[in-house]
Amino acid sequence: MVRPAELEEDLGRRDFTINAMALRLSGPRTGELIDLHGGERDLAAARVRILHTKSFQDDATRMFRALRYAGRLGFQIEHSTAVCLRRDRSYIDAISGTRVRRELERIAVEERVGEIIQLAFRQGVLDAVHPVLGSDGAGRKATKELTTLAVSHRDSVLLCLLLAGAAATDIEVVTGRLALTGRQAKAVSGFVALQDVLAELARPGLKASQVVDLLGPSPVESVEATALVGSRRVAGRARRYLEEWRFVRPVLHGSDLERLGIASGPKVGSMLKALLTAKLDTEVRTRDDEAAFVERVMREQRGRRRG
Repeated sequence: MVRPAELEEDLGRRDFTINAMALRLSGPRTGELIDLHGGERDLAAARVRILHTKSFQDDATRMFRALRYAGRLGFQIEHSTAVCLRRDRSYIDAISGTRVRRELERIAVEERVGEIIQLAFRQGVLDAVHPVLGSDGAGRKATKELTTLAVSHRDSVLLCLLLAGAAATDIEVVTGRLALTGRQAKAVSGFVALQDVLAELARPGLKASQVVDLLGPSPVESVEATALVGSRRVAGRARRYLEEWRFVRPVLHGSDLERLGIASGPKVGSMLKALLTAKLDTEVRTRDDEAAFVERVMREQRGRRRG
């Protein structure tokens, strides 16, 4: 039960010394800093320090917050705090998957997310969640690029990067352990599936339409993660897909095709697909080009039927 507490008691419940300070807002000592735990000193020294040696045992999510604040502020984790953190990593097992996942989601939107993830890896926090998390160096390194993505995508892409190179069985365990949302689970699953087409994506001479066929079925977050860890050619094609090719559409619509003489039904869909392929591969550019393309295909089909 939450109950009112004296100021000193309230400050003593805080996570770190740097957020266990208060300022008097009234009375003859208005403006006085109340600092019972050396927060001002730690702030000046740019360090994150817990209030007591059992702090992480009381609330293991403080480990993630310590990493997040240190990364965000460019602070160091004070030595004895780091010792306690490494000693008490096993207490992460007592945290629900949802709470751990939310801590990772908060890290994903930090401006210095890459530094925080590297720190979490060095301190063994990721390993304490599951040994496979962050074990791939390329995936870990790529987390620094998350700030270039839309905020709404960063959590899913972070999870993909942290699971880069992981075996399917490990990914299944982590998905359950972190209680991933449906969107996040689909992104991770799509990222794993894309590993099977990387060789094809890297093939010289691949057309834009072929790239779209390979990447189109995957969630955008899966493709974004692939763009961050793929080879130069794969990354370049994935970015072209994300920024340009997935938005390409023919100017002509189904009703336009029917006016050109195509019977309504499956044939309209097939022609629109052929038209999209032609547009992606720059065989057509304008509305007139598209109409000429449709008429040419129709003539060829009539010729084949006569033959």
